[in-house]
Amino acid sequence: MQIPRPAPGRAPIWVVATIGLIVLTVGAVWWGLAATVGKPNWMDLTWEITDDNTMVVHYQVAKPTDQTVRCLILAQGPDHAAVGSTEVTLGPDPQQQKAYATTVRTTSRAVRGGVDSCRAVPAR
Repeated sequence: MQIPRPAPGRAPIWVVATIGLIVLTVGAVWWGLAATVGKPNWMDLTWEITDDNTMVVHYQVAKPTDQTVRCLILAQGPDHAAVGSTEVTLGPDPQQQKAYATTVRTTSRAVRGGVDSCRAVPAR
């Protein structure tokens, strides 16, 4: 089967469109890498409800070894409203990925807990 050729005079349009598509693809890959490389990454592991006013949240944080990060840990009630929160600062560590446990004081009984966000902060 023979591949059809573009109509006469249409070849420049196909060349420009192909180059544009390549440039957009490279730009999308660059933007995706720039948004994630060197940034902290976290994953909720589990949580324990200790009593009506306390919860322990277990989570894992991956970050560059020389980076200090601050994470916001939230406890949520049955209606998904925040019933407690705490910020924890994790300093440089020789391990790139490490598990942590944080106790969160709550105003009422929590049913779920986890990491809301982590961001890099200047080391002290």
